[in-house]
Amino acid sequence: MSTTRTRAGRQSTSSSDDNVKRVRDLLNTDRRLSVRLISETLDTTKTIVHEIVSESLGMRKVCAKLVPKVVTDDQKARRCLVI
Repeated sequence: MSTTRTRAGRQSTSSSDDNVKRVRDLLNTDRRLSVRLISETLDTTKTIVHEIVSESLGMRKVCAKLVPKVVTDDQKARRCLVI
């Protein structure tokens, strides 16, 4: 008797390591990409891309640019120097 069962519905691999890497690679080329544009490029849903960006990569949108949620002291100092 097999212990593997197939389930109906969407596969749980939508935010797999491969998809996280693909989103990370796109964001490394241009941090101003929108979730919509990334989802169209990777042919996946906007919800999944948003989940990957916010939860897996720990990023958020600031002034139309995706940045890490945790800012280091060095980044804060550079930000103050620019102003």
